Amino acid sequence: MRQDFASKIKMEDLINDELTNHECYYTGEYENIVDIIKSYYPNLSDKVIFNKVKNVYYKNKKINI
Repeated sequence: MRQDFASKIKMEDLINDELTNHECYYTGEYENIVDIIKSYYPNLSDKVIFNKVKNVYYKNKKINI
């Protein structure tokens, strides 16, 4: 079900939502959501997901604070 959901939205949007939901923009601990994102994209490596989360975090950090 998660993979079906993930196929219908942009990965960046999902990451941004999870970063916001887990208050990562306030704590600076973006790595906390890597496992959550991995559950939506099990075929991607941890490194790929970590880098994507990190990129989305820094891209949107100033917007979401």
